[in-house]
Amino acid sequence: MSILVIERPCGETAPGGEAWSCAFAQREFMAFHPSTPRRAAVFVGKRASVYYAFVQMAASSQRREKYCRVVLTGFMGAGKSTVGPLIARRLDWDFLDVDQQLEISAGAPARELFAALGEAAFRELESDLLDRCLTRSKAIIAPGGAAIDMPRNQQALAKCLATLVVFLDAPFTTLIYRCLLQERSGEATYRPLLHKTEQALERFSFRRSLYSAHAHLTVDVAERSPEEVVLLIGQTLEYESRRDDCCNASPSGL
Repeated sequence: MSILVIERPCGETAPGGEAWSCAFAQREFMAFHPSTPRRAAVFVGKRASVYYAFVQMAASSQRREKYCRVVLTGFMGAGKSTVGPLIARRLDWDFLDVDQQLEISAGAPARELFAALGEAAFRELESDLLDRCLTRSKAIIAPGGAAIDMPRNQQALAKCLATLVVFLDAPFTTLIYRCLLQERSGEATYRPLLHKTEQALERFSFRRSLYSAHAHLTVDVAERSPEEVVLLIGQTLEYESRRDDCCNASPSGL
């Protein structure tokens, strides 16, 4: 299933002067997903000064599953470790930070493991931990920002049923600024690329398309508070749950 969140400020018109509508949101979705086999279903609402649309598409041969886990993806600074515990608290689920789980499992800080093992071996350990985390139900999972680089992890996300993959997106400069603020406050996790700007930008540009391609929901977090991000993800989960109930209900009289 694909979910695209389309947003427009209230009062803004669509290209060509067309008013914001379900029909416009549907056409915009189909422009992003021209090969979809069935017509997309659109739910349009309003939050503060923004119209938004949840646009769903499920292949007819795929059985619908209620979500039992959420995976948060995104570049460093996107807020995975901030938003994750808030969603977990709201749902009464577990929060699993893959890097923290790795440190607990190995009994050493990520910085030391990275230096001792090298990046390739370190990423393999991360992948092993991610595989184990993806077997957990009622869990909010936050992999490291580099996890999406590995085809093994891409395949694991694609094959993991009943999982909502959420891409927390923001411009590169916004993310780096957040990371630097966290570093100055002493709250930052280990980030090997933080002070290698050119290399970090190259990785960001490469990963952004991967994050988007493997996500069911993309949320622009640049101007949103963590609480607003949690609300949007929670609304998506609740809407999908209600839609599943409606799809699975037997018609009256049968």
